Amino acid sequence: MTNRPLPPEIYRRRRIAALVLLLALILVIAGIIRWVAGGSDQDTDQAADTSEPVTVTRDDGVENTSAPGKHSSEPYTTTDTAETSEAATKDTCELGDLILTVTADSPNYGATNPRFALTLANPTGGDCEIDLDEDTLRFEVYDMVTYERIWSDLDCHDSEGSGTETIEAGEEAVYDVNWSRKSSAPGKCTETDRQEVGSGSYLVYGLVGDRNSDPYTFNIR
Repeated sequence: MTNRPLPPEIYRRRRIAALVLLLALILVIAGIIRWVAGGSDQDTDQAADTSEPVTVTRDDGVENTSAPGKHSSEPYTTTDTAETSEAATKDTCELGDLILTVTADSPNYGATNPRFALTLANPTGGDCEIDLDEDTLRFEVYDMVTYERIWSDLDCHDSEGSGTETIEAGEEAVYDVNWSRKSSAPGKCTETDRQEVGSGSYLVYGLVGDRNSDPYTFNIR
């Protein structure tokens, strides 16, 4: 009995099956190569992240994205929580015991002008008498990237506070001010001197004498 040759369809199916297996093998090898290469790429991305923009998320969920400034430092130190806790146990009060908190009426501004508020809270058991003619109350705005001073209400106007402010134990006093979104500097108060600030992220501080609040961050679109 002689062996008959198989029908052409059988050979065709075998060739197709062989091609499918070869293609599957190529895909597996390519996947392994990509997986190995991906590890080194991930390391490179993580190293590059240090020079990319930094996103700061506030407690209210607002994100402020800005590139880190070079040769820059914050203009003021932040509040020491240990000092605040110590003040709460005192039955006398002085300027250094007050808790300064600055806020704005919105985290983001389009066409409207920012309105800032500075709260002076007395955490002690004694009344606080603050001479605002000596320890001047003021607001200051800084560029969030460069920490360049952009504006202060004292550059072209009187302070929002004057005379003696008495803050009873456990109570607080609030001062507020509107900002026209124009830059300023001491003695630079003409329309030519004062320029509209650009879009970006900014910090506002509230100060009394040598005391300062922690900054409040906000965006101008």
